[in-house]
Amino acid sequence: MLLATESRAFGPPFEIITIEIVESERGPAVGRLSFSGEGEARTERRCVCRCGEQLLDLCWAVLETFFATGEICQDLPVHAEGTPFQRLVWNELRTLRPGTTATYGQIAHRVGSPGAARAVGAACGSNPVAIFIPCHRVLDSRGDLHGYAGGIERKAALLTLEGMRSRSPMLFAGRL
Repeated sequence: MLLATESRAFGPPFEIITIEIVESERGPAVGRLSFSGEGEARTERRCVCRCGEQLLDLCWAVLETFFATGEICQDLPVHAEGTPFQRLVWNELRTLRPGTTATYGQIAHRVGSPGAARAVGAACGSNPVAIFIPCHRVLDSRGDLHGYAGGIERKAALLTLEGMRSRSPMLFAGRL
C-alpha cells in the first residue's frame, strides 16, 4: 500500500527524483526512488499517514546531505519487490559502502551464483530503489561503467559524489 509520494527537482544530471513510501511487513519503507527527465516536478505531496510522511522527510534529508557531501545513510528501511534472486542481489548491494565498487561477477560470487554476472546486471537494471540500493556501485569486469537504469551520466555523477574520482582520476575517462 502506498503511504506517501513526492517528486522534487534537482540539478543536472539528476533532474527529477520521485520517492514512494510503502507499507511493508516491518512498517513504512522506501518502495521506489526513481529519476525522470527534465520538466516540472510534481510539487504535490501525497501522504495517507504521518509515519509515511516522516520517512519521506527523512529520505529527502538523506538525499540533500548526500548531494552536498557525498555521505549517505544506508540504514533507511527499503521494501523492494522482486524475485528471490533480485532481492538477494539487492541485499548484497546494500553492503557496498559509499566510495567502494564491485563488479557484476563479484556480486554473483557473493550471492552464491558465480556464473550469473549477467543476471546480476539484470537485477541491477530492475532495482526500484535507486541510490538507497546502490546499484550505481557495480561496474563491469574491466572496472568500467556499464549500464544504469537512471543513465550512465547519473551513475558517474553518483560515484563522483562518493569520492571515486578523487581516488582514481582515470576511472571514468572516456567511458561515458
